[in-house]
Amino acid sequence: MVEAGLLAEREKSEGVYDRFRSRLMFPIWDVQGRVVGFSGRIVGEGKPKYLNSPETPIFQKNKLLYGLHLAKSAIRKSNVAVLFEGAADVVAAWGAGVENGVATLGTALTEEHAKRLRRNAETVLICYDSDQAGQSAAFRSASVLEQAGCMVSIAHMPEGLDPDDYIRTYGPERFQSDVIGASQTVMAFKMRYLRQEKNLQDEGERMVYIEEVLQELAKLPRAIERDHYLRQLADEFSLSLEVLKQEQYRMYKESKKTYTANETLEKKAVSTTRQFRQKRLLPAFQNAERILLVLMMNDEDLAWRIQERLGAAFNVDEHQALFAYLLAYYGKGNEANPREFLQSIEDHSLVRLASELSTMTVNADCSEEELEDYVKQIENYPKRVLIEKKEVESKLEQDPLTQAKLLIEIQQLKRELS
Repeated sequence: MVEAGLLAEREKSEGVYDRFRSRLMFPIWDVQGRVVGFSGRIVGEGKPKYLNSPETPIFQKNKLLYGLHLAKSAIRKSNVAVLFEGAADVVAAWGAGVENGVATLGTALTEEHAKRLRRNAETVLICYDSDQAGQSAAFRSASVLEQAGCMVSIAHMPEGLDPDDYIRTYGPERFQSDVIGASQTVMAFKMRYLRQEKNLQDEGERMVYIEEVLQELAKLPRAIERDHYLRQLADEFSLSLEVLKQEQYRMYKESKKTYTANETLEKKAVSTTRQFRQKRLLPAFQNAERILLVLMMNDEDLAWRIQERLGAAFNVDEHQALFAYLLAYYGKGNEANPREFLQSIEDHSLVRLASELSTMTVNADCSEEELEDYVKQIENYPKRVLIEKKEVESKLEQDPLTQAKLLIEIQQLKRELS
């Protein structure tokens, strides 16, 4: 049960405890309908909102979609998959007659998720929460799905509500007609998203908004779509359609040049990073802290688990500060996304550290035994330092009784390490 992640071991081998205490439990199935893990939604206040089973040989959340084995038939029949944020939304939507819904499991939508959805449907309708975190996640997910070849639309959820709330407040029929049935195109959603928190009466902010929209339009593959939204932009702000077309085309050409240049820079950066790693050998506890930080930047569940286990026990001050930033980032409802996390850091020295860590290659399918080893390395380092200090003291101590006490303390510390 510990290996499967249902129970977790207490410190100093003082038994085990229920990882999912105070949570409503959802079994997670694979595509064959076999239970491979669990998701627990907090009852009342607390973080994280959803806690999932840790990665195991049969549970890889970057590949699994909640409810897919039940929804597959309806998805293929309608050629549409509805993508929700959490298991509770899928269950509530099923009760409202939406039987083609699935959800990710506490992680950002991955390429593997998108490919799996594309194998079952041509269109994916994203139905995320209306808060800032949900809208930002929808913005990111839309790009991942489009790259996988999906047609994408976005459901418009009223502010302050998630799908489960909406269904309980307004009922199944209005959810079907006013949310699922009134979805908008990705570009329309992006234009609404980019307007948020901008004062379009201010000339500077208006120009920023127009430029951001043109950059998004430059990514659209179909000329008819680009023309449609360019005309909208021209009409709304009384601008020349021809000027907007020229500016959008310029951005398109620049993006192509930047893409080619970035490919070259990335290859150079990978080579430089490898050389840097070969030259730099760090103590085991420091490597353990860095590896855990990389893993936690890509996995919210793991971050909260490590916080519960280690608290503020990182030995390197910069590592502890970065960990605090990461927990604050997740505490605001953000999903695991190293690039977005980097942008949220205000301390420039920590930005450099996080940027360096984001280029590290680590085993994403880290076993519970490996994680435990990293935690032990971090926990044991202060004891090793204390042992070395007491050994020096014992050699310098002239009083036999005090020296004997020091030797007993050293032996006790060594037993705790073993």
